[in-house]
Amino acid sequence: METRLVVLSFVTSILTNIIVCLGTLAMFNWVSSSAQSKFVIRYRVPVQIVLGSIYLFYLCFLSWSTTLLDTHAFGMHWTYLNMIIVGMYMLALIIRSKKITALYVVLGILYYLVGVRTVKPIGIIALALGMLIIGVIHRYAPILFGHRIVVYGGLLLFAVCMIVMVDSMATYQLDVWFWVRQWVALLILAVVSVEYNYSLTRQRQHEKAIEYEAHHDGLTGLRNFTSFTEDLEEIHDNYLATEEAYTLLEFDTDHFKRINDRFGHPAGNTVLRAVSGATHDFAARLEYNAHAYRVGGEEFAMILHHKLSAADEAILSHDLRGRIRDLRFNGVMEPVRLTISVGVAPVTADDTNYLSIYTAADAYLYRVKQNGRNGAAVRGQIIH
Repeated sequence: METRLVVLSFVTSILTNIIVCLGTLAMFNWVSSSAQSKFVIRYRVPVQIVLGSIYLFYLCFLSWSTTLLDTHAFGMHWTYLNMIIVGMYMLALIIRSKKITALYVVLGILYYLVGVRTVKPIGIIALALGMLIIGVIHRYAPILFGHRIVVYGGLLLFAVCMIVMVDSMATYQLDVWFWVRQWVALLILAVVSVEYNYSLTRQRQHEKAIEYEAHHDGLTGLRNFTSFTEDLEEIHDNYLATEEAYTLLEFDTDHFKRINDRFGHPAGNTVLRAVSGATHDFAARLEYNAHAYRVGGEEFAMILHHKLSAADEAILSHDLRGRIRDLRFNGVMEPVRLTISVGVAPVTADDTNYLSIYTAADAYLYRVKQNGRNGAAVRGQIIH
């Protein structure tokens, strides 16, 4: 009867540990990747550190409080010790902040000082090695994460150091069956936790890939129309709240249909990729924040997160037109010389919603096309 109770206690403890650890990993992975909560996005790392501190100190508190019931073997209540070991290691892989390493050092020293009865060199050495291992794992986590054997090896070494440290704190000899239960439970918890974290990572990468495809043009790699409308709405809402000005530039590749008809659609795709690359590089080199988009077949746009004068907008349009005009192609497409028609509209107090400025820039663009193309309409004023 007693053996059955021990086995039942062992199994239920392992299951409880697994449930708690998996729930904790799911929460931290959500915090690491969430794009829905503005609070989490803004304070992602501090939130991780605070939650990690609460979780680990809570486990240590449970271990300390349980020790009061058995003063002979501090920390040897494996159900908490294993969770501390696995928890510290997994959070070192997930949380990308140097502060988490400092937290581990403080936690390790505190754990040792609170429970030690007689200081032994082996315990201090084990603690130091454990902190060194966790520091290395944390620093090189992005590289090491791609190598399962290294992840498991690091966890095993860290576990050995921590258990040796805690064993040096014990006041009496522990029996063999205790160590069998300890290591079996630890290995089960470690494998389940590591594999679950890999599963969450794969799922997160898959979701990011889907999100990327939904917001980027497959041909050119630029942000697509969906991303354009979402970003435009967001920046316009910010303008209504803070009056931070922005400018919208939209342009169309002139006579693009002629290129498709003469050289074929593969050649047309080459042109689109070249124009996209030039537009992206142009936006990236500006002194202020700007994003480039492909909003239609041969139509592109840039959202300029800056207050510009009419003169600034005219210079910007001229430089962009020059950048596109300087594009060169090889082979049968060598004679191709591209021009664009540009419409530029700054946000104004009359723009009650994000579509207003888009409509204005679009109207300016088509005004240029109606007047011979190869030019720009800055706030309605046509410049060739």
